[in-house]
Amino acid sequence: MNKILLIKDVEEVTGKKVRQFALSIGVDIAVLVTGFCLLRTDKEKIYIESLQTIETNTKDDAFHRTDNLISSLDKLKQDIEKYKEYKLLIIEDCFFGANVNILKYLARFGIIVYRELKKNVDAYYFLYPAQARSIIGFNLKNQTKIGNVKAEVYTRDTKNKEGKILHKRGDKKKISVKDLVNDYLKIKFGIEIEEENERDSFVLSMCGLLK
Repeated sequence: MNKILLIKDVEEVTGKKVRQFALSIGVDIAVLVTGFCLLRTDKEKIYIESLQTIETNTKDDAFHRTDNLISSLDKLKQDIEKYKEYKLLIIEDCFFGANVNILKYLARFGIIVYRELKKNVDAYYFLYPAQARSIIGFNLKNQTKIGNVKAEVYTRDTKNKEGKILHKRGDKKKISVKDLVNDYLKIKFGIEIEEENERDSFVLSMCGLLK
């Protein structure tokens, strides 16, 4: 993506100052597709240097998936070394949802990214997704009210296995947070990133530039 943002615009949107002459690497850790974003700044502009993903095969065992990730990170290291700016690494922190095996992979991949890239950067942080969104100015309630994403409605009653009604016809469906973040980025930053892991890595990378 060949996109340039003006620092003054981003500072106005977020209410924070942007680090000048810096390179921020955002890493959205995922079990299947991990997203990477490189943002670079000069005195006036923010450049989206790179948006990319690394995919691991769920049919492989944990060791082969880890080897694949490390091999891909070696290429990323070479890209990072080309830059002379102050470098920051922001990795998405993991949390327990509903599946302990997913948590294990997220924790492993996150610490591997840190271990492999820490010598190539000047500073590094772990951030939870909600933390990162808040830093760039995203507010779930506000975006739900004023954004362009409208909730769909249930066209019939839905029930659980015991027959208890979960949703009545006409009730509004919950809007995906990721859809709302995508909407926020389009409205406030003027960018649209289709791949959601790349989008999340952009949010993390932007956090590294804000102070």
